[in-house]
Amino acid sequence: AVLLCLILQRYGAVGGAPRARAPSPSTLCTNSAPASELSVPSGLILLAELLARKAILAESALSPRLPAVDKWAELLSHKAMWAESTLAHSPRRKLSRRHASDFAGVGLFNSVARAICEAGVLPRKELFETWAVAIRVQAAFPHARRVADVASGHGLLAWMLLLLDDSEETSLPPRTAVCIDRRMPASAERIEQCILLAFPELA
Repeated sequence: AVLLCLILQRYGAVGGAPRARAPSPSTLCTNSAPASELSVPSGLILLAELLARKAILAESALSPRLPAVDKWAELLSHKAMWAESTLAHSPRRKLSRRHASDFAGVGLFNSVARAICEAGVLPRKELFETWAVAIRVQAAFPHARRVADVASGHGLLAWMLLLLDDSEETSLPPRTAVCIDRRMPASAERIEQCILLAFPELA
């Protein structure tokens, strides 16, 4: 699925072959925002879908504990991934307050993303990557009570895993986390401030 997104973004402006609209997010997740109008060669869409499907099936055989399909669908079909303003700039460009409108929807990911936009220190690429790791770890270790984020950097992964904790629905104690790294970057403190402002229950 990630491969599909990369191919669509890389060859979105290629001419010559018959072209088709990018798959509507509604085919992946009914709660997703409408995708921007992006045309790509139809052959590339079919190739990317085939390769992505084979990769997912192969990985599922090795690791049955994968996030539910709707979790991946919500991420891959998100408006901020397909918006023209997103595709026109480097994915390493830092999110800022003006990008918050791309995450105006409901759901935990959008709430976290708006807090990150307020922080203004994290690239869009890292937001999506970190969330993808977080939902995978949560799926593999849903009842883990202590999380260690090693080589944590800004520590966003630890914050996301705390937010994904479902201890309120079980009899388990709340999850805790520790971040480990050689040094704490300035972005870690800024992210902490904005996350706690958006989710005061974590304080």
